[in-house]
Amino acid sequence: MIFLAKHLNPDFLLKYFKSIEEIIDILTIIIDKNGLSIQTMDNSHISVIDSFIDREEFSSYNYNANNKTIMIGINLKQLCKILSVTDKLDTLLLSLDKGLDKLTLVFENIYRKSEFNIRLIDTDSNTLDIPSLDYEQEIDISFNRFSRLCQEINIVKSETIKFDINANDKTINIYGDGDFGCIKTILKENLTINNKKFIVKKQNGKIVLNKKIEDYKVYPFRNTFNIEFSLSKIETILKIGSLCNRLLINLSENNPMKLEFNISDNSYLHYYIAPKIVDY
Repeated sequence: MIFLAKHLNPDFLLKYFKSIEEIIDILTIIIDKNGLSIQTMDNSHISVIDSFIDREEFSSYNYNANNKTIMIGINLKQLCKILSVTDKLDTLLLSLDKGLDKLTLVFENIYRKSEFNIRLIDTDSNTLDIPSLDYEQEIDISFNRFSRLCQEINIVKSETIKFDINANDKTINIYGDGDFGCIKTILKENLTINNKKFIVKKQNGKIVLNKKIEDYKVYPFRNTFNIEFSLSKIETILKIGSLCNRLLINLSENNPMKLEFNISDNSYLHYYIAPKIVDY
């Protein structure tokens, strides 16, 4: 085998690939000694995914390709259908032979063992050259808050989400303007805090503790600008909320938005969306 890796929680991989299922049909996966990488652009050339699953996510990871990089093409919907058969007790073994014509997936628990072979697809994809940008505005926000913000914009049937960054007032106005009306949400530079109560039981009674959790954090303002994006392109990635509870929004004038999702310590998904061309 040229590649053999075991994962103790196949449901993690299902949620990961399901989160990008609506963005791309034929997925190119880059495999090397460090883990699995994805760099892909959607068919409309509006959004780009740059993602990495670290080898440490797997309980075992064997890569025997003489330090060469392997690129395989796979039908993403078919992969998700296969991953959806997993049971709670399953482990998953992924393997590639030297022919690189099929990916083998073996689900196994103490009760049963199921083996699937999915045919690989020849792709001419090369790795994307994703430039490193110095973003002018960053917003660290809980996934629930961001998802709710998008849902509220959807209520007025707005097709876009507009960010109005005002460095003078130190506020961010987020707009949706649609067939049913408009909505504006204001974020300020200071922290917005949610308080959650935890009850700790003791022998002599109960103690109620308050724990402060940041709903969002707006980083220092560097510029004043307006920028607008397709709401539907943002909504396609929101399934990843089952794997992370926060994201970092990166904004700069006339540049793609970058949404950073940290899946674990070393695994991540970065999602870039090109801005709408609008005359303000």
